[in-house]
Order: sequence, then structure tokens, then C-alpha cells
Amino acid sequence: MLIVLLLVLGLLNAQESIHFRTDAPQGLSVKSSTSTTLTLHYSIQELGIANIDNDKVKGQEIILKGQFAPNAEGRPNLPVVNRYIAVPQGAIVDLKVKENASTIIPDIDLLPAAPLLTDLEEGLPDIRWDANVYGKDAVFPRENFVLSTPTQIRSLDVVLLSITPFRYNPVKRTLEVIYDIDIDIHFDFLSTKDNPSSPFTIFPNPNDGKANLIIGKDLQGRSVVEVYNVLGNCVSHKAFQNWSQNQVVELNLQHLTSGIYIIKLCNDKGCWSQKVSIR
Repeated sequence: MLIVLLLVLGLLNAQESIHFRTDAPQGLSVKSSTSTTLTLHYSIQELGIANIDNDKVKGQEIILKGQFAPNAEGRPNLPVVNRYIAVPQGAIVDLKVKENASTIIPDIDLLPAAPLLTDLEEGLPDIRWDANVYGKDAVFPRENFVLSTPTQIRSLDVVLLSITPFRYNPVKRTLEVIYDIDIDIHFDFLSTKDNPSSPFTIFPNPNDGKANLIIGKDLQGRSVVEVYNVLGNCVSHKAFQNWSQNQVVELNLQHLTSGIYIIKLCNDKGCWSQKVSIR
């Protein structure tokens, strides 16, 4: 990233720290989880505005703690938060956002995102300004909160949530910081009857952390059951051999906090997933 290169070379002239009134921890966190809705919270407590001045560029950069995806080359270098959200097979996902608090910072000449250098390239990258963005009296980006279409990671259905908690107007030179955000992700789940290909059911559901998997058909060979939280992290993993139809497998998930989890079953025939609610 450009800002890393500039810091290493000692070309960062000054940095202004800006603090925001919010009680929530900085970054993305889970606020609540029900059988149909995951509520996330994004908060910024502090950021820095760095002044950059060298023989190639002069402008400003945003300094923010955390890991962020790079913006497109030539466009305002606004930090973008990307997070995968796990969903059961066939679930319809809807996104609703509430911006609780924001503030506008004037007189900002935000530098564009730089091209990434290869290992063979040396020095500072050449910076270009995208005229389609920098030449318009309009805020960038047009959409601050984007939910992708479902895809798969390790046979687990996921959607990618992208958050850009900023709006920049290059003509007016204003930077809006959205520092307190509630994000609701609503899941419309298919039931087992609507998804007859699933070889298992979960009972009881919801439960207190003790659940039974009822196998609906013979599953020969090795099968793996994994449990994922809504952020796509595997929190439980078990392997089984040669399941017979109507066999009941006990799962002890009492070590997990209450909320929604995804149970995924995989063998050499494929992978299936369903949601389970722990109270």
C-alpha cells in the first residue's frame, strides 16, 4: 500500500488524530443474533489524517487501525472492510443498514489508491487520479454497504459484506466519516421440506447447545460434521464413519455462546448445510 511505502521512507510530514464519541469497540462486531437476523455493529473511535508531500505526490491519506481491502487504482483511497458471512444452502439474504452517527471533515485532498508494485519494481509507484471520480462534484463511493451474491468457500455457502464507512467529495474536498453503524443481515431459510436433498435434520432446533443430527439416508465412508459461526469461523469439527439411515448423532455445542450457527455435513458425495439456533 502507498501509505506503508511512504511511512517506511520517512515521507510522512504530519498526522492529525481525530476522535469520535462512541462506546462500541472499534471495528466490526456481532451485536446480536436471532433465528432470522444477524445484527453487526461497525464503529470508528479514532482515525488519522496523514499529510503526504514528496517529489511525486502531495495530498492526504486516511490512517485507520485494522485490515482493509485496497481500493481500485486511481480512485480515492478509502479503507474498505470485507467480511464473509456464512449462510445455509439456499438461504435468501437481505441487507439493511442504519447510519447512527457521522461527521464531515473539510479541506481534505485525498490521494488516490496507488498501483501495487511487484517484487522487481523499486521506488515509489506512479500515482494517477481517475478523472471520472476526481472531476465530479459527487460523493464517492455511490454505495457504502454491499452484499455479494452467494458463493462457496471450502464448500460452505457465504456472502461477502463490504463496508466503506466514508464518503468523499473531491470537488468540495469534504470527507464524511460514518463512525457508528448498525447492519442487519436477514436470512430467509429453506426448511428441510423445501430442501429435500439434505441428508440430515437437526432436532431440537432451537436448542440449549445439545442437538441431535438425524441421518435420513445411508452415508458410507468417512463423513465430517463442522459447525461454523455466522462470520464463517469453524468452531467444531468431528469425523464419523459409515452412517446408517435414521441414525442419531449427538452434538454437544454447550461451549458456544447463544446465536445462529451453520452445521455442515460433507462426504465424498457432496456437502450440505443447515442453520441451528442456540439459546
